[in-house]
Amino acid sequence: MRQILTLNRRQIPLLTIRQFGLAFIVALLTSAISGCANHYTFSSNLDRQNFEQYFAPSHVKVFPNASDLPMNSQYLGVIEGQDCQAKVHLAEPSMTIAKTDALRNAYAKKANAVVFTGCASVSTKQCVQQLICYGEAYQLLPAVKSTHSTQQP
Repeated sequence: MRQILTLNRRQIPLLTIRQFGLAFIVALLTSAISGCANHYTFSSNLDRQNFEQYFAPSHVKVFPNASDLPMNSQYLGVIEGQDCQAKVHLAEPSMTIAKTDALRNAYAKKANAVVFTGCASVSTKQCVQQLICYGEAYQLLPAVKSTHSTQQP
């Protein structure tokens, strides 16, 4: 049974304690959610530099020999990459990982071409076995268009 309040000839239903409590909780939750919506921030461990570093090896072309390089290449220096087997029960070092590391290092030197000269397996204090791959970094320069001038008589 609902109780009704008559005020100035208008009938207003009165809320029970249970109905009032439920309405209060709904109003409180609504204001809390809408109050937090304006101050929401998003942070992530993803940033542009991580993507550039991750995809760097794809920007460097591997040539089998220095003689296969185009004429418009400039030598930048020696690069190396490594992979380490930290514990006996872990995977052995991978040549693919070592060469990919070398390509990242070449890209950091602004190289876009590499010629690998060899890989060596060594033991160190930090690694049960370590594979190091060496190479030469090059920058392939844009081709220069020659302009032929014709002389008119």
